Amino acid sequence: MRARQAGRVARRHARELLRERRTVMFLLIMPAVTVLVFAFSREELAGQIAEQATLRHTVAVQGTHNAEDLVRFMGRRNLDVRAVDDAAAEVRAGRTPVGVIIGEGFSRALGRSGRAEVTILTGERSFRSQFGQLAVRDALDAYNRRVVRERLREAGVSPRAAGAIRVLERDIASAAERTGSLLGQFLPLMVIAQVVSVMSGVATDVTVGEKERRTVEALLATPLTRREVATGKWMITMTIGSVAALLTLTVGVLAFRYAGASALVDTARFLPPGAYVRATLGVVGLVVVYSSLQLLVGFWARSSQQAAIVLSPLFFLSFIPLFLFEGQSGTTLATWLYATPVLGPVLLAKTGLAGTAADAAPLIAVATSLVYAAGILILADRVFHSERALLRASG
Repeated sequence: MRARQAGRVARRHARELLRERRTVMFLLIMPAVTVLVFAFSREELAGQIAEQATLRHTVAVQGTHNAEDLVRFMGRRNLDVRAVDDAAAEVRAGRTPVGVIIGEGFSRALGRSGRAEVTILTGERSFRSQFGQLAVRDALDAYNRRVVRERLREAGVSPRAAGAIRVLERDIASAAERTGSLLGQFLPLMVIAQVVSVMSGVATDVTVGEKERRTVEALLATPLTRREVATGKWMITMTIGSVAALLTLTVGVLAFRYAGASALVDTARFLPPGAYVRATLGVVGLVVVYSSLQLLVGFWARSSQQAAIVLSPLFFLSFIPLFLFEGQSGTTLATWLYATPVLGPVLLAKTGLAGTAADAAPLIAVATSLVYAAGILILADRVFHSERALLRASG
C-alpha cells in the first residue's frame, strides 16, 4: 500500500468537508459550545444548591397542638412552620415542598419515655423539596438528641455517657486532587459524546454515503488500490474525531478553570502537565478504536439509515464504562483494566486527570487500542474488498 495515495483520498474527503461551511462550523463550534454549556450549567447547579442550603424552608405541619415544644424548636432551626389540617393536601397541591404529620400520641409517648413518631411528607423532586426535607430531618434529629439528654439527666446519668466516640471529618485532598477528580467525572463523558457523534457522521458519509451517491465506482476506477482508499477514509475519520476530541478536552479544561469552578471545588486550578498528557493519550486511543469500528460499519451497511441504526447502540454503549466506574476517578484501578477495548482509554482519561493512573497505564491503553484498531481495520478492509458489500446500496 502507498501511504501517499491513501493521503490523497483523505485530502479529497477533507476538501469536500471544507466546502460545507455549516459542517465545518458544527465540527469546530459545537464541541466548544457543548462543554461551555455543561460547565456553566454545573456552576448554576452548584449555585442553586448553595442557595437552597441557606434558605428558610416553609413546612406544613399537621397536628401542631400535639407537640408545641417541637414546633417551637423547629421554628428556631431555619424552618417556617405553617399549621394546617391536612399536610398531605398542602404538599400535593405544591403550596409547600415538605409536610409533617405529628400524631395525637406524640406528647404521651415522650412522657412515658417511649418513641414518638413523626411523618415527613414530600411530593415533588426538586432542590427545594430535597433541602426542605433535609432541614426538617436535621431539626427532628436535633430535637431527638435534646430529649435523650433530658432523659439521661432525669435518670442521673451524664449526657456525655450517651456518646463514647466523637467523629470528626476532614478532607485531606489537595486542590489539585479535587480538581482532577471532578474533571475525571464529567470531561470524559463530554469527549465520548463528541467523538462518537461527530465521527459517526463523517464515517457514514465517506463509506455508505459514497455508495448511495454512486461515486465509489468512480473512485475505484482510479489507479488507487482498495486498501489505499479504505486507509484514506479511515485517516479522515480519525482526523476529524481527533480534532473534535482534543478541542472538547481543551475547552473543558479551560472552562472548568475560568467558568466559576470555585463553586464546585474550593480552588480550581490547572493540573500538572502529565495529567493532561495521560488524558490526551486516552482520548487518542479511544478515537483510533472508534474510527476503525465506525468505518467497518459504514463499509458493511446497505444504507445510511442502516448504518445509523447500527451505530446508535454503539453511542450508548460507549457510556457504560463511565457509569460502571462512576465515582472511581480518584481510585487506583487494576492495571489489566487499561487493556480492555474502549474501557481502557476511557479509564486512562478519567484516572489520568485524577492523578491515580498506574505508571504503565498510558502504554498499555494506547498499545492495546492500536492492536484492536488494526484488527478491526483488517476486517473492514476485507469487507471493502467484497463486491457484495461494496455494491449493497444498489442491491
